[in-house]
Amino acid sequence: MTTKKLNLKRIREILWIALLRAREERVTQVAGSLTFTSVLSLVPMLTIALALFTAFPLFRDARDAFQQQWLADVLPPQISAQVLGYINLFAAKAKGLTAVGLIFLIVTAISMMLTLDKVLNEIWHVKRRRPLGQRVLVYWAAITLGPVLLGASLSATSYLRSAMGLDIPGLSRFLLEALPIVVMGLAFAALYVVVPNRLVLWPHALIGGAFAAITFELMKTGFAWYISRFPTYTAVYGAFAALPIFFLWIYLSWLVTLFGAALTAALPSLRYEKAKKLKHPGERFINALLILRELYQARQSLPQPGLRREQLIARLRISADSCDQLLDHLDELGLVARLDASGRTERWALICDPAETRLHYLYEKMAFERHYFATQLNQYFPALEGWLQQLVSEPALQVDLASLFESPEIAPN
Repeated sequence: MTTKKLNLKRIREILWIALLRAREERVTQVAGSLTFTSVLSLVPMLTIALALFTAFPLFRDARDAFQQQWLADVLPPQISAQVLGYINLFAAKAKGLTAVGLIFLIVTAISMMLTLDKVLNEIWHVKRRRPLGQRVLVYWAAITLGPVLLGASLSATSYLRSAMGLDIPGLSRFLLEALPIVVMGLAFAALYVVVPNRLVLWPHALIGGAFAAITFELMKTGFAWYISRFPTYTAVYGAFAALPIFFLWIYLSWLVTLFGAALTAALPSLRYEKAKKLKHPGERFINALLILRELYQARQSLPQPGLRREQLIARLRISADSCDQLLDHLDELGLVARLDASGRTERWALICDPAETRLHYLYEKMAFERHYFATQLNQYFPALEGWLQQLVSEPALQVDLASLFESPEIAPN
């Protein structure tokens, strides 16, 4: 019973952390922005995908599965047929565009992917994103290959259903019915792993992807029930009722996608961070000093110098967000640097000369930056400026980092 209570407590705690992160990144507003971008980008993306299906007759079955079964799995049944009709109509019109128009379609399609890239990197608190060319190539591959792979998987599912006939055993029927949710969960997980310029562990991504896929399916069922029981949109909009319903559905879908990302990003923090952890004065300064000490001790480690981000988090028992923010700040100060160019493994090393770097430099940058308040102090409290000058001139703050880290009074881990 105690273990069950602990598990429920952990689940509530991680959901609370994810909710705080989602609120911090304003996902409700971001979902609205992505909805508008999606409406503009949906037709170009599907036009490109359907054009690829048309160019290769081998994928004709995959195209039919992509158009029919995918929309049936993603959209509420009340609007899937109408939306498919509109999309095919718009895509057919788009085929007659000139070269300039086609370039505009491609740019519009990629723009949504770049917007999503920006949002997910903000959720993971990533400051350094991949080069633009690399991002465009990745998302172009996703736009072109994604529908083909999805259509192939759906076509295989349809083939299995028809091959097994109507007399399907209970377990097999359940697995076939659950397959679209599994595929969707894997797609969400791949999104959470590939897009952020951060090392995202697959177990965390699979948890977030499973949560998003299950929530998406429950939302689709509830949304379909609401539309069938309360046909307000149909009474107001008539034949155009599918459009506002479709826009609302896109908005809710983005909410689920972004909250799944927030949940995935929050999972590493659960081990060393409580949802309502209090921040103590000087905590950043002490943690920064501890990071520098760990990197100082690992400066000649083999086979690679430095430490991975995950090693720092585990050794210092600080949250992933705190570690990321401190490393970025120390990088800006020229004290540490990331060794790899890709940013996926997050390996860091000490680059300053510890024998020439004084403790007071770190104190002023991380605890109290006296020079930033110099004008205000001189105007309102000149005496305090003098006392602060004496404080940072204390012999204890003039010690260099090498002497500090080599001191026997600082016990190693």
